Amino acid sequence: MFAALPVDVSEKEEFERREKVPPIFVKTSYSVPKWLTGFIKSGALLSIRLCADGLKILLPTRKDYNYVRDFLNNTKIEYYSHDDPESLLPARMVIDIIRASELLARTSHIILPDKPSVPHRLEAVVRGDPNPSKIVQAVLVLNFKHFRQTTVVAGGHVCWVKNENEVDGALQQQYTEVNLNLRKKTLKNPMPEELRRVCSGLHKKIANDRVLLHFVSRGLPEPSDVGRFATGRRARTVSVEDIHRWVGSKVLLVLDFSRAGLMIETLGDGRKLRDDTIIMAACRKDEELKACPNGPADLFTSCLTTPLKMALRYHLIKSGPMLGMSDERLVDVPGRLSQRPTMKGELNWILTAILDAIAWDSFDSETFGRFYRQDAVMASLFRNFLLADRVMPLFGAHPMTFPALKTCAYHHIWQHWDYVLDMAFTQRQDQLQFGSPAQPFPFFEQQMKAFEVWLSGGVVSHPQQLPIILQTLLSPSYRMRALDLLAKFTADVPNAVDMFLQLDMFPYLVKIIKTGFKRFASPLLKICTNVLAVDLGCRELLQIDRTWPHFQKTFDTSDLKMIASDEDRTNALFILARLLQGHPEAQRIAREQGFVKVCMNLLLAAPKIRQWSLLCLGCFWDDNVEGKMHADSAQAHELVLKALDDDVAEVRAAAVWAMSTFVTADFDWSIRMTWKIAAEINSTVRKLYLVAIQQVMLHKLAEIRKLFENQAMQVSSPILRFLNILRKDPNPFIVKMAQAVVDFAKSEPQPEHLPLSSYSSYFLEQSVPKFNERTNRVLAEARLDDTKRGNTWNGRSKSKQFSLQKDSSMKFRHPPQHLALNPCEDSLVLATGSLLLWKSLNSNNELTWHVENVSTNTTVTSLQFITTSHETPILAGYSDGTVRLWHTTRHTSPLVSFRARDEPFPTNLHLGWQRHAERIVAAGEHTQLWDIRAERKIADLPSGCDLPVTSVTCSTTDSSFALGYRDGHSRIFDVRLPEVCISVIPAHRAGQAAVASSIRGEDSSLAVCLEGGTFCRIDRRYPERPLTSWQVDRESSLAAIHPTAPLVGFGGARGVCLYNVDGEVQSKLKMGHAATAMAFHQDQIQLVVGGGDGKVSLYSNRKNTLCTFFQQSLLYIWRSTIIDVRNYRCMDIDSNNYLVGGGKTTPTPVRSQQDEAATQYARELEAALRTRSYSVTHYILISTFRT
Repeated sequence: MFAALPVDVSEKEEFERREKVPPIFVKTSYSVPKWLTGFIKSGALLSIRLCADGLKILLPTRKDYNYVRDFLNNTKIEYYSHDDPESLLPARMVIDIIRASELLARTSHIILPDKPSVPHRLEAVVRGDPNPSKIVQAVLVLNFKHFRQTTVVAGGHVCWVKNENEVDGALQQQYTEVNLNLRKKTLKNPMPEELRRVCSGLHKKIANDRVLLHFVSRGLPEPSDVGRFATGRRARTVSVEDIHRWVGSKVLLVLDFSRAGLMIETLGDGRKLRDDTIIMAACRKDEELKACPNGPADLFTSCLTTPLKMALRYHLIKSGPMLGMSDERLVDVPGRLSQRPTMKGELNWILTAILDAIAWDSFDSETFGRFYRQDAVMASLFRNFLLADRVMPLFGAHPMTFPALKTCAYHHIWQHWDYVLDMAFTQRQDQLQFGSPAQPFPFFEQQMKAFEVWLSGGVVSHPQQLPIILQTLLSPSYRMRALDLLAKFTADVPNAVDMFLQLDMFPYLVKIIKTGFKRFASPLLKICTNVLAVDLGCRELLQIDRTWPHFQKTFDTSDLKMIASDEDRTNALFILARLLQGHPEAQRIAREQGFVKVCMNLLLAAPKIRQWSLLCLGCFWDDNVEGKMHADSAQAHELVLKALDDDVAEVRAAAVWAMSTFVTADFDWSIRMTWKIAAEINSTVRKLYLVAIQQVMLHKLAEIRKLFENQAMQVSSPILRFLNILRKDPNPFIVKMAQAVVDFAKSEPQPEHLPLSSYSSYFLEQSVPKFNERTNRVLAEARLDDTKRGNTWNGRSKSKQFSLQKDSSMKFRHPPQHLALNPCEDSLVLATGSLLLWKSLNSNNELTWHVENVSTNTTVTSLQFITTSHETPILAGYSDGTVRLWHTTRHTSPLVSFRARDEPFPTNLHLGWQRHAERIVAAGEHTQLWDIRAERKIADLPSGCDLPVTSVTCSTTDSSFALGYRDGHSRIFDVRLPEVCISVIPAHRAGQAAVASSIRGEDSSLAVCLEGGTFCRIDRRYPERPLTSWQVDRESSLAAIHPTAPLVGFGGARGVCLYNVDGEVQSKLKMGHAATAMAFHQDQIQLVVGGGDGKVSLYSNRKNTLCTFFQQSLLYIWRSTIIDVRNYRCMDIDSNNYLVGGGKTTPTPVRSQQDEAATQYARELEAALRTRSYSVTHYILISTFRT
């Protein structure tokens, strides 16, 4: 078994790092521009690849990416990048084979080979030869001057026979075993004229294919120093140039005579001669061929045509004495080469796998593809040449080839072959002595295990066992396991598809699909999915007309033998979509097979199935008039229109794209979609709406141009209303796309190309690499923690004094308008105008980042962190009615951006976050509910009040939320109930606006802070009588309520003062200027305050190192002892290692001598509690006790 390759961590990390840097598509000619040469020499480029619009540039680091992008912007070169909304050039990853070959010939030192993406012959790109040819004719030339003298040393054998008259037939039979379809002709001692006549006669038969000429000569004069060798008994000579001229085509010469290497040394310099000629010589120019004792005289020929016989005899000669075996009968193994269950068949099978693996591991992809995959005859001969390279040095000869190949005689994989032959000889000896039956060899089992270990242990280089796995597909007993391994390989390994194609595995897969699809459907679908996701050109190898019915059987529920999972059905839809993409023949087959009705029936299945059913429909009728008529008769487009309201954004995107390809002069669906765009969060869906509306405009161009000329009529046009919405989109890329559509409609004469025509194909191509990603992209890296945060305000709070002291302060250029503390890390974010600024509290450095690509005409009106398990995105609302969700580290573009209102709000936009439902509450003059999971607006809520909203708070325990209004009254909403507004709480201080509010945990009471220092706590069931009400500083304009602790803060011109829920002063924080912003930490007793002078100060309760995770309704399980800590508002660890809280001591030791792991954890937890240094690790560690 091959040794498992070690894990190269640096290479793995390098690959992961590269994946994070997006490529840049540059529109340029097919000659390498001068400016690109400078980047190549500087090492800033990873590779350059070809696409139809120009070049695809891959860069190693983000720094290099920014450097190249800035250069392109400054020089005004058109380009496109996935994460750069400033670029507009759409790119289609399509390779032009002819122009690509020309460019590769000129710049082979720069351009790296890329995967083909169109249905061309794969050999032209993957296998390196632009004009692949096959060997269809073999001419076998036998020259023996004295046959008996030649064979006497070799035991009387030539081609394993002793009779001279049987040699030609024996050699033909050996080549028949090499390839059954090879045409053969034998010449014995021919004169040059006869050889010329035969070669010239082949010219008309073989066209551009290759001719094999095999010369076996013994006893004739040696070749001359000028490269001519004898072909008959009269010593008339010919040269390689003569043979090439006579044949007039490509030639493979096998030269089995002494000093054959001289033919390679003296080969002419003509380019066509050297390109068309391949030579396999039995020895070097100064070597004489010797006979093998008890073997054939034609040793080189026997290695090429009967490799198993020669391998057995070589092993007996070399290793037999060491094993104590010398019986000639050991090499005569029973069975037939074509029958793998027999001993001879299995050994031949293993030898083929071994030789293939050695070649795969030794040569580069171009060499391997040319000599070992382009043609079956050539592949067999070059595999067997590796055996000759190992065997013949034992007899004083070293085979050569042209083009030259490095020797593989000492490759370590030969050790596995020797081990197999040792077992074979042992079995054969037992058979001869005791009549024991033959046992199968464990070789393939061991190699599959080694390949599995390689897959699980780390991906480095290429797997040596891959060609052997290919051979296991031939065996029904190994086939399922081999397919599963290949499915995992193509899914997990970088460049796996390239290796898959280099080994030419598709013919094996197609045969299995046609004969055993039902049994092996799942792994076959996975493999085809993974391959087609990378390389669309492979679909021609799938033989669409023969494999389509099998793929479509995946959806046949009436066949009990074909029960497919959702994953299998999704994979099958993906494969069929890729086959349909721009392929008229596949579209015809789909129409004949009734595929449209299949897709219509799948539109009620799982989201991924719905998505790819829609994409299949779009690919089916795209540029297909008959397909559109067929779908129209089946009313398929009506079902697609219903999918525009789907809860999954990817499904809606697929539906919009499908409808954009269905638009005709008689079908206009713009009226149905105009109102939908205003409720869409997903930017891809909004872009595709633009693509669709462009198609509609194309059929109504004259009417649209008249509307642009008449300002009054534009209001009544749904198309122009649609464009006006998107021209004000918060995504700058969408704004430019919308403007491009408008310019197209106004331009005369009409441009040759539609401005967004390529984005449609770009979307479909971009759907391919995201095929296995999660459906929800918005929070894919920041999934929410469903744990509910509670708090307890029941009872009095006098038992605890919250005294806050200043921890740190920092100075900013402008006074902050909004502040928020990160609940998981020691950092904060502040807003001033339209800028968001990030600051680490434990660092003395300046700002970590700031956002500048938001319009300066807008300001931030709402700011908060969204609490998640692993990340803490920032939710920001703006005065122009837009909402953005920012990532804390990747700030070049927001995770989400959408417009909550078409026009700017006359009042501030306030946002709330329903964490358990992943919804955003956007309130100003109107209230809207936006679902982040579905990425769309789900409700416009009637407020029942004309006053603007001044505060929003969401419950952490249910779906309710509360809105505070300008006059001081509040309303509580719950969308689960028929009456959305479930409670109206009157203003307890008339004329004072509600500036802060909080829905408390277990008792669901509402706490409200009004302008002028008024605080009210109201039971939602009895809103008329507040539970608590008090007023302090009448000049207070700011207020904040701690989410969990009983703390309320008021701020104004005199500074900030903290109170408990009973109105008792806890801390007074003096400031040099009036407070402009303030915010509590979500969990800890921390307060951040911003002043008018730009100074931001952080205050905390040092004495009470409060770990609020223990405050929540949790059970802390510790060594089978359950401690109910719900009633402990303040918990600490005293000197006796006991949990202390609320004046009570629970005698439960934190440490335990019997459990070292638990003791270590207790120490870490104690340190975190004492030092208040809650890192992300502690946060996750402690949060595990929430369940």
